[in-house]
Amino acid sequence: MNESDQAFHDSVKPTWTPDGTLVYAIAGNAPLVDDDLLTNIGKSVVAEGRDIRFAKINAPADVS
Repeated sequence: MNESDQAFHDSVKPTWTPDGTLVYAIAGNAPLVDDDLLTNIGKSVVAEGRDIRFAKINAPADVS
């Protein structure tokens, strides 16, 4: 396997849990997500320079 393939193989792919939580990995120094679409929930799991984070989709705004 070349270096690029190995990096992909070793990466943490974003996944959804049964309760709708997004689990993703990101650089440890990246800001927390908090926007119209996603909000970080709970505490991050820190591992070797990257964080495993958890987020929920925000409810859509009421459009009338």
